[in-house]
Amino acid sequence: MADIRRSLRLLAGALAALAIAGIAVAWSIAEVGDRRALTEKDRQEVASITANMKPLCVGRFVIDLPADAETALTMANVDGLSIVTGLESRTDFQKRLAAREAEVRAIPDQSGGDRNLESAIAVNTASGLSGKILVHSRVLSVGTQARGLEIEHYRYEGVAVDALVHGNGVSIDLAADNYEPERANQLAQLITRLVPNPDNRIPAASGFCIDNAYFDGLLLPDQGERIMMRARLTSHPDVEFTLMLAAGTAPDAKGLLDRTAESQGQMIFAESARLTTLRAGRRAISGLVGEEVAERIVENDMLVLHHFWWEVNGTADDVLNPHVSFTMVTGASAQKPMPAPLSEPVTISLWDWISSSIRLLPSESRPGSRRTES
Repeated sequence: MADIRRSLRLLAGALAALAIAGIAVAWSIAEVGDRRALTEKDRQEVASITANMKPLCVGRFVIDLPADAETALTMANVDGLSIVTGLESRTDFQKRLAAREAEVRAIPDQSGGDRNLESAIAVNTASGLSGKILVHSRVLSVGTQARGLEIEHYRYEGVAVDALVHGNGVSIDLAADNYEPERANQLAQLITRLVPNPDNRIPAASGFCIDNAYFDGLLLPDQGERIMMRARLTSHPDVEFTLMLAAGTAPDAKGLLDRTAESQGQMIFAESARLTTLRAGRRAISGLVGEEVAERIVENDMLVLHHFWWEVNGTADDVLNPHVSFTMVTGASAQKPMPAPLSEPVTISLWDWISSSIRLLPSESRPGSRRTES
C-alpha cells in the first residue's frame, strides 16, 4: 500500500493520468455517466443517495449535496485575513473578546514597553455585528542592503490585527500578522460587508459565503477570496468531496491535464500499472470550462479506489471566474469497517450528478467586470 500512497503524493498536482497516447477527449454531460452501464440495482442506489439534496453556498457558488452529508466550510481568507467563525452566545463572546484584549495589552511592544496594543476600535454594523478591531504588535525594521554596486536603504513596517465581532449568535474572528498599517485602517469598512448567517442560507443577493456568514456584494479581485468545503456521505463515509475556490490568482502556466501527464511520467511501471484512466479531457459545468480526470486505483491489498478531479484554472481579474478545484475520492476511510463500496457505475454516476450541480449564486451575473469597492 505504501508504494501506491507514494504515487498518489506524486499526483498531488493532478488526481488522474492522461491516456498514454495523451489524447484528451471532450465529454458531454450525456456521455459522462454512460448510463447504459447502470443496472437496475445501480439506478436504485443512485436514486437513494440523491433523493434528498440540499444546496450549499460555497464562496460565490452553490453545490447540491445529499441533505444528510457531513459538511464543513474551512480555510476562509479575504484580503489577507484568515477568518474563523462559529456559533457562540453573546456572553461567551464578550468574555473571549475581553480576554484577548487583555492578552494583547500584556505583551511588551518591540522596544519592551507597554504600548503593544495601539488601538481597540469599536465596531457596530448595519447587519447587527458588534465587537472590536485590535491593532497591535507593530514591527519596524530599518537598515541598508546591497543592490549591485549601490547601497539601498529600506524600511519595513507591519502590524498584527485581530477583529472579533458577533451578531445573531455568530462570532467571526478575522486575523493577520505583519499586516500593512494602511490596510488595517480599512478593516472596519470591510467588516461592514459581513452578514451573520447562522443557518447557512443561500444569500438572496450577491455574496461570498463562508461558514455561518457571508460578505455582501462583490469584492475586488485583489482581495483574494479563498474558501474550502469538505463533505462526506453519511451513508458511505468512505466517499469524500472537496471544493476549493480562490479568486484573484493568476492562472497556472500548466492546467490539470498537462500536470497529470507529467506526474504520470514520474511513476514507475509497478505504480502506473495499478492506475486506470477512466476519463481525461475538457469539461464545462454551468458555463465554466475546466479540465477533468478520473482514475481507478487498485492498491496492494486489492482495495479499489476512485479519484475524480475537475479544475478551472481561473482568472486574475474576475471573482466570478476563480480558480476552482473539485474532487471526489472513494475509500477515504478504510481504517474502520465501512458499508459495501459503491460499484464503479454508481460512483461515476454520483460524481456526474453532484459535479454537474456546481453553479454561480443565482444573484451573481456575468460578465465579472462589475465591481463594488470595499
